[in-house]
Amino acid sequence: MNHKRQKKNQRQKLPLLIELNHIIWLYMICILFLGCSSKEIKTYYKSKPNQVKEIYTVKEPFNTIEGKYETYSLEGTLLSIEHYSRNKLNGEAKYFCEDGFSIFEIHNYKKGMLNGEAIGKYCTGSIRYKAVYELGKLMDVKEVYSISGD
Repeated sequence: MNHKRQKKNQRQKLPLLIELNHIIWLYMICILFLGCSSKEIKTYYKSKPNQVKEIYTVKEPFNTIEGKYETYSLEGTLLSIEHYSRNKLNGEAKYFCEDGFSIFEIHNYKKGMLNGEAIGKYCTGSIRYKAVYELGKLMDVKEVYSISGD
């Protein structure tokens, strides 16, 4: 008799589990096909509350950093522009000299690892180095120059 009651309870719980499973799958499908909402985040320096420190975009509901990520100095000069996908560096990243215009370094990333050509420059514009990475591993150093160009 007790065995029959357990089977009946199990059959009653099964439709509830199936319904919850369907709800979860529907939620995941909606996220994939309809997209997630995103919001822009700005952080500021404590010592200079009106000065932007970072600007980036977060995708909800998982709060992952997606797209362009910019950083600024305390004086408001652009320091870097990076690109993210699912919280990892992905694509081109540019790092700037103190003037905010001259490029100091250009790196390429894939899933958070250096991948492809990396170029370093002196703030005068001359090349410091050129190197090639493959998924985080240095594969080749093409050129290395001193500030005088040697």
